[in-house]
Amino acid sequence: MVNKKSGERCFFEYAFPVIRYCGHGDFTENEISNFEKILIFGEAPSRQKLEELFPNAVKHLKSWSLENVRDYWLRKHNEIVRDNPLCKVYLVEVSDVLPPKSKEVCIVKIGKNMGIEAGSYINLKVGDKVTIHAFQVAEKLSKRDIKKYFREWKSLFLEIP
Repeated sequence: MVNKKSGERCFFEYAFPVIRYCGHGDFTENEISNFEKILIFGEAPSRQKLEELFPNAVKHLKSWSLENVRDYWLRKHNEIVRDNPLCKVYLVEVSDVLPPKSKEVCIVKIGKNMGIEAGSYINLKVGDKVTIHAFQVAEKLSKRDIKKYFREWKSLFLEIP
């Protein structure tokens, strides 16, 4: 099956968890809830809206292609925020899947001893390799994408063999 995810959708998956902190503007709870619904239904705001919401991130994109957006989030973003470990994107393996606490599909546990929980708007299972940004699952990556963007398995919270 061919991945038909748009660059805008990919960008929004990574950006949504920080909309209150990095988003340009003051948002009401109703607006945040509407953005969350867009995420839940697998959609994305328009390119123009994303450019308005996240001008500091968007300025680093060369184009809105899926490959270019992933390149920003999985390579360049961590270099830009290097002094802020809570804002980095991490590749992790799901160690457990827990019931949702709010509107997310599930909560995933990462790590066996000192488990970290992250919300997910996509269905996941134990063993899935996912990226986490601001304690939220951004996307599940294929083996091909993992090889392309990560030289070795590393996470702030655990070492994955």
